Amino acid sequence: MTININKKNIFYTTIFLCSILFCTAILSVALYYIAFLILLVINTNSAKIRIVDHRLRLILFSILSILVISIIHIITVADFITEIKQVVNRIFFLLNFILLIQVYRDEEANRVTGKIIFIFIIALFAYSVFEIFSKVYGFPNLSNYILNNPSFPREVKIKPYSLDDIRLYLLWSEPSFSSYVVIGLWIYVILNKYIYSSVQYRLILLLLSLLIILTFARSAIIPVVLILFFHNLLKYRQIHIFFTKYQVLAYLTVFIIVSYLQYIFLSRDPGSSFDFSFISRSNSMIIGYKIFLDNFISGIGYNNFASFSRYYSTDFPMYLDATVSLSSPSAILSESGLLGLFPLSFLLFYVCGGRSDIRNKLFVIVYIFSYGFFSLDVLYLPVTYFLITILLNSRSVWEAKQNTYVFREHIKCQN
Repeated sequence: MTININKKNIFYTTIFLCSILFCTAILSVALYYIAFLILLVINTNSAKIRIVDHRLRLILFSILSILVISIIHIITVADFITEIKQVVNRIFFLLNFILLIQVYRDEEANRVTGKIIFIFIIALFAYSVFEIFSKVYGFPNLSNYILNNPSFPREVKIKPYSLDDIRLYLLWSEPSFSSYVVIGLWIYVILNKYIYSSVQYRLILLLLSLLIILTFARSAIIPVVLILFFHNLLKYRQIHIFFTKYQVLAYLTVFIIVSYLQYIFLSRDPGSSFDFSFISRSNSMIIGYKIFLDNFISGIGYNNFASFSRYYSTDFPMYLDATVSLSSPSAILSESGLLGLFPLSFLLFYVCGGRSDIRNKLFVIVYIFSYGFFSLDVLYLPVTYFLITILLNSRSVWEAKQNTYVFREHIKCQN
Protein backbone atom coordinates (compact mmCIF):
# COMPACT_ATOMS: atom_id res chain seq x y z
CA MET A 1 0.00 0.00 0.00
CA THR A 2 1.72 3.17 -1.22
CA ILE A 3 0.84 6.85 -1.42
CA ASN A 4 1.99 8.69 -4.52
CA ILE A 5 4.12 11.70 -3.72
CA ASN A 6 2.47 14.74 -5.24
CA LYS A 7 1.31 18.10 -3.98
CA LYS A 8 -2.29 17.05 -3.42
CA ASN A 9 -1.42 13.89 -1.52
CA ILE A 10 1.01 15.79 0.68
CA PHE A 11 -1.84 18.19 1.42
CA TYR A 12 -4.27 15.35 2.24
CA THR A 13 -1.72 13.71 4.54
CA THR A 14 -1.03 17.00 6.34
CA ILE A 15 -4.75 17.72 6.78
CA PHE A 16 -5.26 14.24 8.27
CA LEU A 17 -2.36 14.55 10.73
CA CYS A 18 -3.25 18.12 11.74
CA SER A 19 -6.91 17.26 12.33
CA ILE A 20 -6.28 13.98 14.18
CA LEU A 21 -3.37 15.19 16.31
CA PHE A 22 -4.83 18.58 17.24
CA CYS A 23 -6.25 17.24 20.51
CA THR A 24 -2.77 16.12 21.51
CA ALA A 25 -1.91 19.83 21.65
CA ILE A 26 1.24 19.29 19.59
CA LEU A 27 1.97 22.85 18.51
CA SER A 28 -1.43 23.59 20.02
CA VAL A 29 -3.90 25.49 17.83
CA ALA A 30 -1.23 26.04 15.15
CA LEU A 31 -2.02 22.60 13.71
CA TYR A 32 -5.64 23.52 13.11
CA TYR A 33 -4.72 26.78 11.36
CA ILE A 34 -2.26 24.89 9.14
CA ALA A 35 -5.05 22.49 8.11
CA PHE A 36 -7.41 25.42 7.48
CA LEU A 37 -4.91 27.18 5.19
CA ILE A 38 -4.27 23.97 3.22
CA LEU A 39 -8.02 23.39 2.82
CA LEU A 40 -8.38 26.97 1.62
CA VAL A 41 -5.61 26.50 -0.96
CA ILE A 42 -7.12 23.25 -2.29
CA ASN A 43 -10.62 24.74 -2.53
CA THR A 44 -9.39 27.93 -4.17
CA ASN A 45 -7.34 26.06 -6.77
CA SER A 46 -10.15 23.67 -7.66
CA ALA A 47 -13.01 26.17 -7.35
CA LYS A 48 -15.02 23.56 -5.46
CA ILE A 49 -16.79 25.70 -2.89
CA ARG A 50 -20.48 25.21 -3.63
CA ILE A 51 -22.94 25.85 -0.84
CA VAL A 52 -26.66 25.87 -1.60
CA ASP A 53 -28.72 28.76 -0.24
CA HIS A 54 -30.53 26.96 2.61
CA ARG A 55 -27.26 25.58 3.97
CA LEU A 56 -25.62 28.99 3.71
CA ARG A 57 -28.47 30.51 5.73
CA LEU A 58 -28.03 27.84 8.38
CA ILE A 59 -24.29 28.59 8.54
CA LEU A 60 -24.97 32.30 9.01
CA PHE A 61 -27.56 31.59 11.74
CA SER A 62 -25.05 29.33 13.50
CA ILE A 63 -22.31 31.97 13.41
CA LEU A 64 -24.76 34.67 14.53
CA SER A 65 -25.88 32.56 17.50
CA ILE A 66 -22.24 32.06 18.56
CA LEU A 67 -21.60 35.81 18.29
CA VAL A 68 -24.68 36.71 20.35
CA ILE A 69 -23.82 34.21 23.09
CA SER A 70 -20.21 35.41 23.18
CA ILE A 71 -21.13 39.11 23.31
CA ILE A 72 -23.37 38.42 26.32
CA HIS A 73 -20.53 36.47 27.87
CA ILE A 74 -17.91 39.16 27.16
CA ILE A 75 -20.09 41.74 28.89
CA THR A 76 -20.51 39.64 32.02
CA VAL A 77 -17.04 38.06 32.32
CA ALA A 78 -13.79 39.92 32.97
CA ASP A 79 -11.48 37.60 31.03
CA PHE A 80 -11.94 39.29 27.66
CA ILE A 81 -9.12 37.43 25.84
CA THR A 82 -10.44 33.99 26.81
CA GLU A 83 -13.91 34.82 25.52
CA ILE A 84 -12.58 36.19 22.23
CA LYS A 85 -10.66 32.94 21.79
CA GLN A 86 -13.84 30.96 22.42
CA VAL A 87 -15.86 32.76 19.76
CA VAL A 88 -13.02 32.65 17.19
CA ASN A 89 -12.46 28.93 17.74
CA ARG A 90 -16.14 27.98 17.51
CA ILE A 91 -16.73 29.96 14.32
CA PHE A 92 -13.47 28.63 12.94
CA PHE A 93 -14.59 25.03 13.50
CA LEU A 94 -17.74 25.61 11.43
CA LEU A 95 -15.86 27.31 8.58
CA ASN A 96 -13.24 24.58 8.61
CA PHE A 97 -16.01 21.97 8.44
CA ILE A 98 -17.40 23.63 5.30
CA LEU A 99 -14.01 23.45 3.62
CA LEU A 100 -13.51 19.82 4.71
CA ILE A 101 -16.83 18.83 3.13
CA GLN A 102 -15.83 20.42 -0.19
CA VAL A 103 -12.42 18.69 -0.29
CA TYR A 104 -13.57 15.22 0.77
CA ARG A 105 -16.24 15.04 -1.88
CA ASP A 106 -13.30 14.16 -4.13
CA GLU A 107 -12.79 10.41 -4.56
CA GLU A 108 -8.99 10.85 -4.68
CA ALA A 109 -8.99 12.52 -1.25
CA ASN A 110 -10.92 9.59 0.22
CA ARG A 111 -8.71 6.99 -1.45
CA VAL A 112 -5.53 8.61 -0.09
CA THR A 113 -7.15 8.93 3.35
CA GLY A 114 -7.83 5.19 3.43
CA LYS A 115 -4.13 4.48 2.88
CA ILE A 116 -3.05 7.09 5.45
CA ILE A 117 -5.39 5.58 8.06
CA PHE A 118 -3.92 2.10 7.52
CA ILE A 119 -0.37 3.38 8.11
CA PHE A 120 -1.46 5.58 11.03
CA ILE A 121 -3.20 2.70 12.83
CA ILE A 122 -0.11 0.48 12.54
CA ALA A 123 2.10 3.29 13.90
CA LEU A 124 -0.39 4.09 16.69
CA PHE A 125 -0.54 0.47 17.82
CA ALA A 126 3.27 0.25 17.80
CA TYR A 127 3.36 3.31 20.04
CA SER A 128 0.70 1.80 22.34
CA VAL A 129 2.99 -1.19 23.00
CA PHE A 130 5.75 1.22 23.99
CA GLU A 131 3.33 3.18 26.22
CA ILE A 132 2.32 0.06 28.14
CA PHE A 133 5.97 -0.86 28.74
CA SER A 134 6.83 2.72 29.72
CA LYS A 135 4.02 2.75 32.28
CA VAL A 136 4.84 -0.64 33.78
CA TYR A 137 8.62 -0.31 33.80
CA GLY A 138 8.94 3.46 34.25
CA PHE A 139 10.41 4.30 30.84
CA PRO A 140 10.11 7.91 29.58
CA ASN A 141 6.65 8.41 28.08
CA LEU A 142 6.74 10.31 24.80
CA SER A 143 3.30 11.88 25.25
CA ASN A 144 4.48 13.62 28.44
CA TYR A 145 6.89 15.59 26.31
CA ILE A 146 4.69 16.45 23.34
CA LEU A 147 1.59 17.48 25.29
CA ASN A 148 1.77 21.20 25.91
CA ASN A 149 -1.84 22.10 26.55
CA PRO A 150 -2.12 23.62 30.06
CA SER A 151 -5.76 22.51 30.27
CA PHE A 152 -4.70 18.87 30.32
CA PRO A 153 -1.56 18.46 32.45
CA ARG A 154 -0.09 14.96 32.37
CA GLU A 155 2.08 13.17 34.88
CA VAL A 156 3.43 9.63 35.05
CA LYS A 157 1.86 8.02 38.11
CA ILE A 158 2.65 4.35 38.52
CA LYS A 159 0.24 2.67 40.92
CA PRO A 160 1.05 -1.01 41.47
CA TYR A 161 -1.80 -3.34 40.44
CA SER A 162 -3.85 -0.37 39.27
CA LEU A 163 -5.77 -0.06 36.02
CA ASP A 164 -3.70 3.05 35.31
CA ASP A 165 -0.67 0.80 34.86
CA ILE A 166 -1.91 -0.29 31.44
CA ARG A 167 -4.66 2.20 30.57
CA LEU A 168 -3.73 3.82 27.25
CA TYR A 169 -3.60 7.55 26.71
CA LEU A 170 -1.91 7.10 23.33
CA LEU A 171 -1.11 10.60 22.01
CA TRP A 172 -4.08 12.29 23.63
CA SER A 173 -4.51 14.05 26.94
CA GLU A 174 -6.69 11.35 28.49
CA PRO A 175 -8.04 7.88 27.61
CA SER A 176 -11.56 9.05 26.72
CA PHE A 177 -10.15 11.45 24.11
CA SER A 178 -7.93 8.77 22.63
CA SER A 179 -10.85 6.34 22.49
CA TYR A 180 -12.96 8.97 20.73
CA VAL A 181 -10.49 9.18 17.84
CA VAL A 182 -9.87 5.43 17.74
CA ILE A 183 -13.62 4.68 17.62
CA GLY A 184 -13.95 7.11 14.69
CA LEU A 185 -11.20 5.29 12.80
CA TRP A 186 -12.76 1.95 13.76
CA ILE A 187 -16.07 3.00 12.16
CA TYR A 188 -14.20 4.22 9.09
CA VAL A 189 -12.58 0.82 8.63
CA ILE A 190 -15.94 -0.97 9.00
CA LEU A 191 -17.52 1.32 6.39
CA ASN A 192 -14.56 0.89 4.04
CA LYS A 193 -14.10 -2.84 4.31
CA TYR A 194 -13.69 -3.33 0.58
CA ILE A 195 -10.86 -0.84 0.05
CA TYR A 196 -8.60 -3.09 2.14
CA SER A 197 -7.53 -6.64 1.48
CA SER A 198 -9.07 -9.23 3.81
CA VAL A 199 -5.76 -9.54 5.71
CA GLN A 200 -5.41 -5.76 6.09
CA TYR A 201 -9.02 -5.41 7.18
CA ARG A 202 -8.78 -8.08 9.88
CA LEU A 203 -5.44 -6.76 11.09
CA ILE A 204 -6.41 -3.10 11.54
CA LEU A 205 -9.82 -4.02 12.99
CA LEU A 206 -8.06 -6.22 15.54
CA LEU A 207 -5.52 -3.51 16.41
CA LEU A 208 -8.21 -0.83 16.76
CA SER A 209 -10.36 -3.10 18.93
CA LEU A 210 -7.39 -3.72 21.24
CA LEU A 211 -6.70 0.01 21.46
CA ILE A 212 -10.35 0.71 22.37
CA ILE A 213 -10.31 -1.99 25.07
CA LEU A 214 -7.00 -0.82 26.53
CA THR A 215 -8.23 2.76 27.00
CA PHE A 216 -10.76 1.33 29.51
CA ALA A 217 -12.91 4.40 28.79
CA ARG A 218 -16.57 4.01 29.69
CA SER A 219 -17.47 6.59 27.07
CA ALA A 220 -16.05 4.12 24.51
CA ILE A 221 -18.11 1.12 25.58
CA ILE A 222 -21.58 2.48 24.75
CA PRO A 223 -20.69 3.77 21.23
CA VAL A 224 -19.02 0.46 20.34
CA VAL A 225 -21.97 -1.64 21.55
CA LEU A 226 -24.55 0.54 19.77
CA ILE A 227 -22.58 0.72 16.52
CA LEU A 228 -22.17 -3.06 16.46
CA PHE A 229 -25.90 -3.41 17.15
CA PHE A 230 -26.91 -1.18 14.22
CA HIS A 231 -24.17 -2.63 12.02
CA ASN A 232 -25.65 -6.12 12.39
CA LEU A 233 -29.21 -4.80 12.18
CA LEU A 234 -28.54 -3.13 8.82
CA LYS A 235 -27.30 -6.40 7.34
CA TYR A 236 -30.95 -7.40 7.03
CA ARG A 237 -32.08 -6.11 3.66
CA GLN A 238 -35.64 -5.24 4.74
CA ILE A 239 -34.46 -3.26 7.76
CA HIS A 240 -31.88 -1.44 5.64
CA ILE A 241 -34.56 -0.47 3.11
CA PHE A 242 -36.95 0.57 5.90
CA PHE A 243 -34.34 2.80 7.58
CA THR A 244 -33.37 4.28 4.20
CA LYS A 245 -36.99 5.16 3.50
CA TYR A 246 -37.72 6.46 7.00
CA GLN A 247 -34.41 8.00 8.02
CA VAL A 248 -35.90 10.36 10.60
CA LEU A 249 -37.35 7.34 12.40
CA ALA A 250 -33.90 5.71 12.42
CA TYR A 251 -32.28 8.82 13.96
CA LEU A 252 -35.11 9.15 16.46
CA THR A 253 -34.59 5.51 17.50
CA VAL A 254 -30.92 6.24 18.24
CA PHE A 255 -31.82 9.37 20.20
CA ILE A 256 -34.40 7.53 22.33
CA ILE A 257 -32.05 4.60 23.07
CA VAL A 258 -29.15 6.85 24.08
CA SER A 259 -31.41 9.18 26.09
CA TYR A 260 -32.78 6.21 28.00
CA LEU A 261 -29.26 4.97 28.72
CA GLN A 262 -28.34 8.41 30.02
CA TYR A 263 -31.48 8.41 32.18
CA ILE A 264 -30.38 5.09 33.70
CA PHE A 265 -26.92 6.52 34.26
CA LEU A 266 -28.27 9.62 36.01
CA SER A 267 -30.77 7.61 38.07
CA ARG A 268 -28.00 5.80 39.92
CA ASP A 269 -27.29 7.02 43.43
CA PRO A 270 -23.82 8.64 43.35
CA GLY A 271 -23.50 8.03 47.09
CA SER A 272 -23.55 4.28 46.49
CA SER A 273 -20.45 4.46 44.27
CA PHE A 274 -16.79 4.75 45.22
CA ASP A 275 -16.00 5.81 41.66
CA PHE A 276 -15.28 9.54 41.95
CA SER A 277 -15.21 9.88 38.17
CA PHE A 278 -18.79 8.59 37.99
CA ILE A 279 -19.87 10.94 40.79
CA SER A 280 -18.34 13.97 39.13
CA ARG A 281 -19.66 13.03 35.67
CA SER A 282 -23.26 12.38 36.71
CA ASN A 283 -23.50 15.39 39.00
CA SER A 284 -22.02 17.71 36.39
CA MET A 285 -24.71 16.57 33.92
CA ILE A 286 -27.51 17.31 36.39
CA ILE A 287 -26.00 20.68 37.32
CA GLY A 288 -25.72 21.55 33.63
CA TYR A 289 -29.41 20.90 33.07
CA LYS A 290 -30.31 22.93 36.18
CA ILE A 291 -28.22 25.86 34.91
CA PHE A 292 -30.04 25.65 31.57
CA LEU A 293 -33.48 25.81 33.22
CA ASP A 294 -32.45 29.10 34.86
CA ASN A 295 -30.75 30.49 31.73
CA PHE A 296 -32.63 28.83 28.91
CA ILE A 297 -32.28 31.49 26.14
CA SER A 298 -28.54 32.17 25.87
CA GLY A 299 -27.11 30.06 28.69
CA ILE A 300 -24.32 31.29 30.91
CA GLY A 301 -21.79 31.81 28.12
CA TYR A 302 -18.95 29.66 26.87
CA ASN A 303 -16.27 28.44 29.24
CA ASN A 304 -18.13 29.67 32.32
CA PHE A 305 -19.51 26.43 33.78
CA ALA A 306 -17.06 26.23 36.70
CA SER A 307 -17.93 29.65 38.10
CA PHE A 308 -21.68 28.84 38.06
CA SER A 309 -21.63 25.20 39.10
CA ARG A 310 -20.43 26.00 42.63
CA TYR A 311 -23.80 27.65 43.35
CA TYR A 312 -25.68 24.54 42.22
CA SER A 313 -23.37 21.94 43.76
CA THR A 314 -24.63 22.47 47.33
CA ASP A 315 -27.22 19.74 46.67
CA PHE A 316 -24.39 17.33 45.86
CA PRO A 317 -22.16 16.91 48.93
CA MET A 318 -19.87 14.46 47.07
CA TYR A 319 -19.58 16.66 43.97
CA LEU A 320 -16.09 17.04 42.54
CA ASP A 321 -15.65 20.37 40.76
CA ALA A 322 -15.76 20.02 36.98
CA THR A 323 -14.77 22.76 34.53
CA VAL A 324 -17.48 21.65 32.08
CA SER A 325 -20.61 19.55 32.12
CA LEU A 326 -19.53 16.08 31.07
CA SER A 327 -22.37 15.55 28.61
CA SER A 328 -22.80 17.24 25.23
CA PRO A 329 -26.50 18.23 25.52
CA SER A 330 -26.04 19.35 29.12
CA ALA A 331 -22.91 21.34 28.20
CA ILE A 332 -24.44 22.95 25.09
CA LEU A 333 -27.70 23.91 26.80
CA SER A 334 -26.04 25.24 29.98
CA GLU A 335 -23.42 27.30 28.13
CA SER A 336 -25.42 28.57 25.16
CA GLY A 337 -29.09 27.83 25.85
CA LEU A 338 -31.53 27.46 23.00
CA LEU A 339 -29.34 29.68 20.80
CA GLY A 340 -26.63 27.04 21.04
CA LEU A 341 -28.86 24.57 19.23
CA PHE A 342 -28.20 26.39 15.91
CA PRO A 343 -24.59 25.15 15.53
CA LEU A 344 -25.75 21.67 16.58
CA SER A 345 -28.61 21.80 14.05
CA PHE A 346 -26.14 22.84 11.36
CA LEU A 347 -23.95 19.84 12.09
CA LEU A 348 -26.83 17.37 12.21
CA PHE A 349 -28.30 18.84 9.03
CA TYR A 350 -25.12 17.99 7.17
CA VAL A 351 -25.05 14.54 8.69
CA CYS A 352 -28.68 13.69 7.94
CA GLY A 353 -28.91 15.42 4.56
CA GLY A 354 -27.35 14.49 1.25
CA ARG A 355 -27.25 11.23 -0.67
CA SER A 356 -24.74 9.25 1.37
CA ASP A 357 -25.73 5.76 2.47
CA ILE A 358 -27.97 5.38 5.53
CA ARG A 359 -25.25 3.27 7.15
CA ASN A 360 -22.79 6.18 7.09
CA LYS A 361 -25.27 8.70 8.44
CA LEU A 362 -26.68 6.39 11.08
CA PHE A 363 -23.21 5.43 12.34
CA VAL A 364 -22.24 9.11 12.62
CA ILE A 365 -25.44 9.90 14.56
CA VAL A 366 -24.83 6.95 16.90
CA TYR A 367 -21.20 8.02 17.26
CA ILE A 368 -22.01 11.67 18.14
CA PHE A 369 -24.96 10.93 20.43
CA SER A 370 -23.59 7.92 22.29
CA TYR A 371 -20.19 9.48 23.01
CA GLY A 372 -21.51 13.00 23.45
CA PHE A 373 -24.27 12.04 25.88
CA PHE A 374 -21.69 10.59 28.25
CA SER A 375 -18.80 12.96 27.70
CA LEU A 376 -18.04 16.65 27.16
CA ASP A 377 -19.22 18.93 24.34
CA VAL A 378 -18.23 17.11 21.13
CA LEU A 379 -18.81 20.30 19.11
CA TYR A 380 -15.72 21.74 20.76
CA LEU A 381 -13.53 18.82 19.71
CA PRO A 382 -12.16 19.82 16.29
CA VAL A 383 -11.45 16.21 15.40
CA THR A 384 -15.25 15.67 15.47
CA TYR A 385 -15.69 17.62 12.25
CA PHE A 386 -12.88 15.81 10.45
CA LEU A 387 -14.07 12.34 11.47
CA ILE A 388 -17.67 13.15 10.47
CA THR A 389 -16.44 14.35 7.06
CA ILE A 390 -14.44 11.24 6.20
CA LEU A 391 -17.14 8.93 7.57
CA LEU A 392 -19.90 10.54 5.49
CA ASN A 393 -17.87 10.47 2.29
CA SER A 394 -16.01 7.21 2.78
CA ARG A 395 -18.52 4.77 1.31
CA SER A 396 -18.21 6.19 -2.20
CA VAL A 397 -14.64 4.85 -2.37
CA TRP A 398 -15.32 1.17 -1.86
CA GLU A 399 -18.61 1.37 -3.77
CA ALA A 400 -16.63 2.58 -6.79
CA LYS A 401 -14.17 -0.28 -6.28
CA GLN A 402 -17.02 -2.78 -5.84
CA ASN A 403 -18.72 -1.54 -9.04
CA THR A 404 -15.43 -1.96 -10.92
CA TYR A 405 -15.14 -5.52 -9.58
CA VAL A 406 -18.71 -6.35 -10.66
CA PHE A 407 -18.05 -4.88 -14.10
CA ARG A 408 -14.90 -7.02 -14.51
CA GLU A 409 -16.74 -10.14 -13.43
CA HIS A 410 -19.49 -9.33 -15.92
CA ILE A 411 -16.92 -9.04 -18.72
CA LYS A 412 -15.34 -12.35 -17.71
CA CYS A 413 -18.73 -14.06 -17.84
CA GLN A 414 -19.38 -12.68 -21.31
CA ASN A 415 -16.04 -13.95 -22.51
